[in-house]
Amino acid sequence: MYIDEIDKIAKKVSGLNSGTRDISGEGVQQSLLKIVEGNKCLVPKKLGKKHTEQDFIQFNTENILFICAGSFVGLNSILNDKHKIKGLGFDNKSAYINEGLNDLSVQPEDLISFGIIPEFIGRFPVIGSLNTLTERELYKILTNVKNSILNQYKTVFLMHKVNLTFTKKGLDIIIKSCNNINVGARGLKVFVERIINILLYNIDRLRGRHITLDDKFIIKTIK
Repeated sequence: MYIDEIDKIAKKVSGLNSGTRDISGEGVQQSLLKIVEGNKCLVPKKLGKKHTEQDFIQFNTENILFICAGSFVGLNSILNDKHKIKGLGFDNKSAYINEGLNDLSVQPEDLISFGIIPEFIGRFPVIGSLNTLTERELYKILTNVKNSILNQYKTVFLMHKVNLTFTKKGLDIIIKSCNNINVGARGLKVFVERIINILLYNIDRLRGRHITLDDKFIIKTIK
């Protein structure tokens, strides 16, 4: 079972910018302990305060593999402080390790500093970290994936007898814009939809035409 956004249940930690975290995060983690380690849980058929008297379904998590993931915004600051190098001499300034920060292995104590309780971390023996997507990888996601957002819209336009293509420079503008907002591959959908929506409103007028979107059109659209 894959649980995304697990970092959002981290308890608040002083000194860390965690104003958006749930104040009851530690309580949620405590509630998840028995579930992730394998236990028979009672799950109500209907959710909500109105259904106080109802039947429960027994759900056994003993043979379920749990994989948790999250962006963990602010964890880089913890790692930077941990691997900080002290300067020498009279000018004793701290020099942070900026290069290869994504390659620094995340240890359980780092996640504890972030706000994950030790009992919860103990249920997950394997911890891994992923690097930010590069522009080359974003380009592959946009063009080489069978059901990419780009191919989906091309199919929609073909249904209306409109042949839609993008120039290489145009795609590069989308990828660079996506990389600037630092939200991963989700940013591709943001910019592609912003460009496509203009054409969708006039799709009947474009019937039977071949439309090529270049970098000049895309720059003008996404601004």
